Amino acid sequence: MKKELKIIAVVLAAILVFVVGFGLGSTKGITITVNSNGAAPAATTQPAAPATTQPATPETTTQNAIADAVSDVADAAANAADAAADVVSNVVDTADKVVSGVPATPDAVAEAYVKAVNDLKKYTGNVTVHKTSNVDLHVTDCSVGFLRGTVDSLVQKFITGSDDTWTFANGSDPEGRTLNDKIVPSNRDTVLQGSWCASATATAEGDGYTMNIKLNQETSTFDGTNTVNPEAHSACLDPLNLATLDLGPAKITEANMTYSGATLTATVDGQGRLTKLVVNLPMQGTGTGSLGASLSIGIEGAMDDVYEMTYA
Repeated sequence: MKKELKIIAVVLAAILVFVVGFGLGSTKGITITVNSNGAAPAATTQPAAPATTQPATPETTTQNAIADAVSDVADAAANAADAAADVVSNVVDTADKVVSGVPATPDAVAEAYVKAVNDLKKYTGNVTVHKTSNVDLHVTDCSVGFLRGTVDSLVQKFITGSDDTWTFANGSDPEGRTLNDKIVPSNRDTVLQGSWCASATATAEGDGYTMNIKLNQETSTFDGTNTVNPEAHSACLDPLNLATLDLGPAKITEANMTYSGATLTATVDGQGRLTKLVVNLPMQGTGTGSLGASLSIGIEGAMDDVYEMTYA
């Protein structure tokens, strides 16, 4: 855009130069004679002539008219230059407004993210969603050493990855599943505030833009009965929580999770439609429970989800 504005300004300036040049070139009758023989005229003393008023000659009238015409052309050129400057300024302002359509503050980025995700959840047109999900979570510590391998196997069994493609028309797929079911957070609107973000920026991309968001670090606790969820992560994601894992024969009686800050990368097109969403959720935690014997464990890892949307 900046390059096009420079071209417009150069063209306008060239037009102005042509107008001024044509105006000056069209004038004639102004002659300046310079004595080039190098000799200075002899000094003479002339008697003072009585003051008289000479009538204007045709030649003087023509010269005055030409001078007025030149002045008018100069004024017109100056006015045209001002007008051209205004046009260029307006074009630049318009371009800046287009660029400023990319959210520039954490609050604006959060608002744009919420709109893009929730609009997709409610979308009733034709769209295909390809989602890949990978989970890398391992047991890092176990108080009963010989059970560490067993517990790790249980964790891996219940957190397998996936690769799915769904085609939606009028808001649902052939099996009756909805976009609201499949886009995080599942079965509810997403919520996000600028104050929940460690960073939130957006950059122009194609005819749209990409938002890069990192949430603040949060924790979650489970005391065997009550769970305190991480506010931001639970509002815009479905965070994996040790307390909620169904580990079959193992029973979790207490858990503490730390989420160092999920990252959300969302791209929207020129129509504001979400075309790609990448979610990375790092986590670590500790828990106590039983697997025939009381034990405590530590886990660490991350979840990665990638959604790609193709609109018909």
